[in-house]
Amino acid sequence: MVTLELIIPPNITTAQNANAIPNAKQFTGVMYGQADIQFESEYIAGDANADGGVDIADVTAIINIVLAGDPIIYGSDCNGDGMMNIQDVTCAIDIVLNQ
Repeated sequence: MVTLELIIPPNITTAQNANAIPNAKQFTGVMYGQADIQFESEYIAGDANADGGVDIADVTAIINIVLAGDPIIYGSDCNGDGMMNIQDVTCAIDIVLNQ
């Protein structure tokens, strides 16, 4: 689960809180800008099937993801380099063998 907190400056607001911020103006349209977002997760490197642990089923899932060229899902990017390749397979195997 991801929880985001949006802090709206006084000069940009929505219809729901237009009266909650003094001197606020209602904003309608597209906003462009920058946001600092922090995520907390229960991410487990190598846990490709999201069952809470790393085992041979995850190794198999990672092999299938690599061979199919599928995008990264949950903990399948075992080494955290942003790519799916044989290094993720060996990372998951190392985790399984060293438990």
